[in-house]
Amino acid sequence: MGRQNIRKPCVSGTFYPSSRDDLVSFLRKLDMQQNIQPEPPVTPVAVLVPHAGYIYSGRTAMVAYRQLRNSTSRTFVIAGPDHYGTTNMVSIQSSGKWETPLGNAKINQNTALEILRSSDNVVEYEPAHRMEHSIEVQLPFLQYLFGEEFTFVPLSLGSQTMESMMILFRSLASLNEPFTLIASSDLDHYESDSVVREKDMELIGTVINLEIERFYETVLTRDISACGYGSIALLMMYAKSLGLKIKLLDHTTSAEASGDFSRVVGYASMLASR
Repeated sequence: MGRQNIRKPCVSGTFYPSSRDDLVSFLRKLDMQQNIQPEPPVTPVAVLVPHAGYIYSGRTAMVAYRQLRNSTSRTFVIAGPDHYGTTNMVSIQSSGKWETPLGNAKINQNTALEILRSSDNVVEYEPAHRMEHSIEVQLPFLQYLFGEEFTFVPLSLGSQTMESMMILFRSLASLNEPFTLIASSDLDHYESDSVVREKDMELIGTVINLEIERFYETVLTRDISACGYGSIALLMMYAKSLGLKIKLLDHTTSAEASGDFSRVVGYASMLASR
């Protein structure tokens, strides 16, 4: 964290372009490739998006982000995994801004502090965010869509157990101000394309059916290495409590970009709406 409490980007120039013009051009190209619109139009309450390099998962992420144009809230709670295991808690940052090539995205301090005060497993722990990409890569999409007209709250999940996500869900459910939940996760990792697709679709089935316990069982028994499975469970809990429907928008693997079908990662975008 630097001067004026600004978190500097850690994957600019690797996961996405470091030049403002190049990044806008890349995002615009992803946007223009999409023809998918909900019929009839729906109000998004939560989305699942991947967090890999944009050349691999950007198209799939954009399918979900296009739906957020219909969101009634401009506060986004973004939950993603702590890939580095910096803590076994859920880490929040309650104030400041995050820098990207498109400018500075502002944290919603009121919402963040409300979450921090109402949840026993949420802590203010800046090191968990310093080098973590799963939340950072979401911000350029939001800046592309909304400019500076949004705020966000980062939640880095050091614990992704069902119990931990239930505590966090109850905190989110008690918030006074409306928000849109963004769950950040890639799916199965580093198996053949056919195996990843088969495992991913089995897991996606449990998400669509809102079978939370079966979701966790499937992750365990099928050895599915979805890195942000806790954020997916959080989305399911939130959707189930509000009587929402979850829809698969897009699914792909890294093989479509790399041409390597022997060792791939799966990506999905999903929409929870009324």
